[in-house]
Amino acid sequence: MKKLLVLTVGLAAWLAPTPARADDDSHRVYYLRSNAAPPWDVTNNEKDMDDVFGTNDWRNRTYETVTLSRLFSPSTKFIFMEGGDNNATVFKNFLAANANAIASWVSQGGRLFLNAAPNQGGSINMGFGVTLNVDLDNYTTGSDNGYAVDLSHPIFKDNLQPVGTTFSGGDAFSHGYLTGNGLNPILQDDQGRPVLVEFRYGNGLVLAGGMTMDIFQSPWPNTHNLRTNTIWYAATAQLN
Repeated sequence: MKKLLVLTVGLAAWLAPTPARADDDSHRVYYLRSNAAPPWDVTNNEKDMDDVFGTNDWRNRTYETVTLSRLFSPSTKFIFMEGGDNNATVFKNFLAANANAIASWVSQGGRLFLNAAPNQGGSINMGFGVTLNVDLDNYTTGSDNGYAVDLSHPIFKDNLQPVGTTFSGGDAFSHGYLTGNGLNPILQDDQGRPVLVEFRYGNGLVLAGGMTMDIFQSPWPNTHNLRTNTIWYAATAQLN
């Protein structure tokens, strides 16, 4: 489960239903990573964001330079924060420095997707009482495969298809697993540990994961559809 080297070839030209325009100041959508480099030097998260929100209809920002007052504004409806590979330390520090602002924004109705498959550092406090457990010395927290927990969940049965219920990662499907109270598992690893969860917080919704990028996973395009559906669901799910 070292740095992933072999990429799945090709991208499906699938386009997900688009929510309200994300480039409108009344409905802002963000993707965040470090300005050092994209995780694993690939930009598949950006392609997935395009598939959900439309090209250029979302804001591509970095942890080091984003304007916090705009990021955590009531006008921001969805944020995807990536902390995989060489982004893990910056991701961890950003979460720690802005824990109160993030929790307040979600509580007021924000939608948040946190995901990291670290290749640096260790376990990460995701906030909300949730920990991403990571062991980079012996890789006891990683898994080659991922499995659907609830087959009726919208990320498996709605929006882009096919998705399926069993996935592999070649080198790794996930580098860590989630623990905390009140978590609803969506995907689990070879040992039955959650690698993608969701939970309500106030009026908002959080999805948290420990997964590698879809381009490193198989079968394709199922894994692309899985990640795109995850973003789509986190941003648009109706909360009762």
